[in-house]
Amino acid sequence: MAMRSWMRGAAPVAALALVAAALGAQAPKCDIPTQDPSLLQANLTFGGAFRKDAKPADKTKALAAAVKALTTNPEAIANQPGRNFLLGQVLLTWLEQPGITQVQPRGTIGYTTNPTGTVDLHAAIDSAFRAAREAKPECADSLRLYTLPVWGKVVNQAVDFLNKGELDSASVYAQRSIELNPSSHYGYQVMAGLSQTKDDTAMMVEWFTKGADIGLASKDTSARAFGESMLLNLGVMYQNASIDAPEPRKAEYARKAVDAYKRYSERKPDDMTVRLRIMKLAGTKLDAAGAKALVDTVAAMGDRITDAQLADVGNELSKNEQNAAALQVYEMALKRNPANRDALYNAAVALNNMERYDEIGPYFAKLRAVDPNNPGIYQLGQNTIRARRLAIQTKANKGVRPKPGQSVTLTPAQNAQMKVLQDSLLAYGKMMNDVSPVVQVTQFSPTAGGARFGAFVQVPPMKPAGTFTVTVEFLDAREQVVATGTATTKAIEPGSGEPVSVEGKGAGIVAFRYKVAK
Repeated sequence: MAMRSWMRGAAPVAALALVAAALGAQAPKCDIPTQDPSLLQANLTFGGAFRKDAKPADKTKALAAAVKALTTNPEAIANQPGRNFLLGQVLLTWLEQPGITQVQPRGTIGYTTNPTGTVDLHAAIDSAFRAAREAKPECADSLRLYTLPVWGKVVNQAVDFLNKGELDSASVYAQRSIELNPSSHYGYQVMAGLSQTKDDTAMMVEWFTKGADIGLASKDTSARAFGESMLLNLGVMYQNASIDAPEPRKAEYARKAVDAYKRYSERKPDDMTVRLRIMKLAGTKLDAAGAKALVDTVAAMGDRITDAQLADVGNELSKNEQNAAALQVYEMALKRNPANRDALYNAAVALNNMERYDEIGPYFAKLRAVDPNNPGIYQLGQNTIRARRLAIQTKANKGVRPKPGQSVTLTPAQNAQMKVLQDSLLAYGKMMNDVSPVVQVTQFSPTAGGARFGAFVQVPPMKPAGTFTVTVEFLDAREQVVATGTATTKAIEPGSGEPVSVEGKGAGIVAFRYKVAK
């Protein structure tokens, strides 16, 4: 199962569209006094930066003096919450000055200790406001408003670095944004995307888990959706890891995948794809009662389950040899989308397994119309004929399936039937052999305003080379053509192939059918 599809964000992460009114909002009043005598000098010098006649040099001089007053002998200031609150505001004002970037010489900012060293203003601002919040936890929400503008800049820089592929810088800024605003999911989103880009399993586990926890704890709709996607990503990651892992890790990874999927399913109970993954990983076996219960469940879901998901449910029932139940679900899928190729094919297989051979014809005809250059369809026809021949031989053998090579005496009528079926078997073989080029459909997926069809066009060995045009009709649920598109290959030599892609625009596209011309 190809499932390596976490973080549908292989696409660039979008920059945050922060609401200016929220970022510039006045913090609600909170009792952190800054006007006591121990902060008098700092207040006076800080106020100098806001004088109407202050020039840029006057402002920076005033800000440096305020930092000096607040940091040179900090233990002498009795009002530590007020000191940190005021220091955070002074440092925020420093960032607004022309030419001032995140990292500055300490002496320039006003620090007297290690003046030739550097100070990260973002970190210093976070440290000052964090200390104030710890001293006055009842003021946490009010104080966080002061750091929102800085946080917005930092997280957008993280997004920009990630999209540019500058992963180390993206990591630094994303984690700094988390320090500035630990309740926001955006920094976690960048780190999750970064871990995926690096394909670092341990890092993905860490940030998918943290992202799930922080997102699901939020009241924000987008944050919760992010948390749910992280749970899904965790499940996919562990499921992928379980495929090739040796025991006991295989079982451990499968269990962790089930745990993540179950947490996701609690929030998205209608996601039948995930529920099926849980069943497969947990090794759930369906008997007739379980199959009926599953059919009843999907039938009750109505429009909340897609035709593709219904086809997946049918496949799971078929794997459990519950062919009658599987056929019921395939028929539900085909009522939604009569040209669903997978449902058509597997419904025919279910009928074959139940020896209801006379009912297969319409499915086969529809499959040929939808996917005519797929040799697997003609292989299905051959398999059906072989099953019918075996059924005749079993009946002639008093209901006992003949062993390979066993001679069975047939009646003249049975011999006539076997000859007709043999002719059909040869005809299907010829159809399969005549297919050229072979078209392997590799993609059919929605796009903005339509759908995309992808296929690999291959000329079998010993068949003539050629250039081929693939014409694709994009269909709605009534099998009406919504859009038509074509793709023409280069000259393809025997044994070689070429991918093609066709996009159709229009509303309601759910299926396709194609034709190939040389």
